[in-house]
Amino acid sequence: MNDIHDRYDTFDPATVDHSMRWRWSMRRHGDEHARLDLVLGGGEDPDKALEERLKAALGAGWEPDCRRHEPTVRLPYGAPSSPARAHILDELERRLEAAGVRHACCVQAFPTGWLHIAMVLVDRLCRWVAEGDECTLDDVKEKYGTLRVHVYGSARVHDLADWCEEQSARRCMATGREGRTRDTGWVLTLSDAAYALHQRDHRTVERMMYPPREKADA
Repeated sequence: MNDIHDRYDTFDPATVDHSMRWRWSMRRHGDEHARLDLVLGGGEDPDKALEERLKAALGAGWEPDCRRHEPTVRLPYGAPSSPARAHILDELERRLEAAGVRHACCVQAFPTGWLHIAMVLVDRLCRWVAEGDECTLDDVKEKYGTLRVHVYGSARVHDLADWCEEQSARRCMATGREGRTRDTGWVLTLSDAAYALHQRDHRTVERMMYPPREKADA
């Protein structure tokens, strides 16, 4: 089902841009097509003075819509195959433990479709701990179809947690394809194909997201 050939052995998390940028939006009351987005560059802080000037220039009827912290670059869609999940997560956990990141076992919660996000997370945490940052993974979980990474650390560590959540928002949990949230009884982010399969055979999709581990030989 997952024919995106973005395999684990060719994906390099070190080359991924993990920067975040701010998006500030205005909309005109009563006109759903009238909208203005101010998008800042990666690493730039919101400029409240500029926002006030824009509000004044737009005039009556315009109102703030949202302020959003989003990835500067969208991570390309794709994921390793489901059978590779256990090996990849075990390797990532070992790397975190070796780097001194506390509660490294939390990384085991990533579903197959979000493994590339996990690989970027681990790459950066290991690098930053080596540079002197302190980091503790408190929890990793899926909630309402998106990823939650609860972490204690520096400001850049918290920004990375935000980046992980935003990257998961339109990424199928089973295949890494482009997806959207679906109400299946649980809220899951699934591609069109994974959702169609889920409607016919939800257990297969669940095994794709979280494949059971092979039992060790006695």
